[in-house]
Amino acid sequence: MLTTLHRRLTIGCCLLILAFSLAPLAAQSDSPAVIRAYAIDATRYYFELSPDGRTAAIFIESFVLGDDDDPTPYLPIRLLDLTSGTVAEQIEQDGYTLSLMTGESAKLLTGPTDFAGDVLFSPDGTQLISFHLNGDIYIWDVATGTQVTYIPQPVIQFRGLTWMPNQEQFMSVSGTQPTTFALWNREDFSIQRLYGFTTPNLRQFSDAMNSIEDRFEYMFLSYAISPDGRYMAAANQNDGLVRFDLTDNSMVTLVPSEERYAQMGITHMQFTNDGQALYYADTQTEDRRPVLYRLGLPNGQPEAPVALERGGAPFDLSADNQRLAWVENQDDLYTLYAADLAQSEIVPIFATSSRVVPRWRSLQFTPDRSHLIFSSEIAQDDSTLLLVIPTPQ
Repeated sequence: MLTTLHRRLTIGCCLLILAFSLAPLAAQSDSPAVIRAYAIDATRYYFELSPDGRTAAIFIESFVLGDDDDPTPYLPIRLLDLTSGTVAEQIEQDGYTLSLMTGESAKLLTGPTDFAGDVLFSPDGTQLISFHLNGDIYIWDVATGTQVTYIPQPVIQFRGLTWMPNQEQFMSVSGTQPTTFALWNREDFSIQRLYGFTTPNLRQFSDAMNSIEDRFEYMFLSYAISPDGRYMAAANQNDGLVRFDLTDNSMVTLVPSEERYAQMGITHMQFTNDGQALYYADTQTEDRRPVLYRLGLPNGQPEAPVALERGGAPFDLSADNQRLAWVENQDDLYTLYAADLAQSEIVPIFATSSRVVPRWRSLQFTPDRSHLIFSSEIAQDDSTLLLVIPTPQ
């Protein structure tokens, strides 16, 4: 159990605060590890990792601009090769080398007239799908960075793109009120089915939307698809968890909503690969410290969620479920930890005094779990760093 694992924390050295507020911790092997840092010229951005873990598709968030700023330089999506780049500067630490990379290997995907809301690599990694805030959909060739297809759509902001287990369909979530989940066909980009809040009649719908508390109850912040593709767990903006049966859109409550509405604290969740449990982090607890939970689902039956003794946000569970990584905040020092669940050991990887904002997909294991890709808000001058961090082996 992870609660037992957490009692065996192993920390072997002090934190070393660097000039730009990163503090690598001592490596857990004899050979020095290298953390690669790529500067992204925006204070807020999102990234999607390719299936092989070698490329990050990076898109800037529209909120970084003021009303009078020209958005044109920020619109292109960048395909950043995480295995290459020129080292601009190296900072040697005890057991670690921090390499600041130039990132000149990035391809710019130009053409869209509005910001990307989300992107998704094809299962084989050869194409990238981008959904934009004005509704437009683009398909790109990853190898060349050229546009393959352009699909104009009405102004409905879809985000949270996730492949279904069959890899023939993908799910998205709308920015509408109430939230609608749309299941897309991969071949022709038709919407095959919609999921979400239903009512017997229009009057009940209107009553729900006129109540502030109820309105947040049916606006969803994050979701996850079960490995068999039958269920979808979703967190509403009142920090309640529900589960949709994707065969009939029926909905059951997994965790009741908080009495305080509009907390919007559950930004990420993951099923285990056997579908028997769901991990999620609540970032809006009473003391404002993120708590990581494990909700058991034996044979599909929900148990009471268990708060882990250690954990935080953002977090990520490796694809093989052997590693768990998360960030903890202690006195404004944010430390990234990785836990080897099989060996019952927790290892600190690095720390930063820059603010870390938990967001969906801001921390991801590579498929072979050899590295963690970490974004969040780690600022260097006017840029934000994307870190490629080796995990202890």
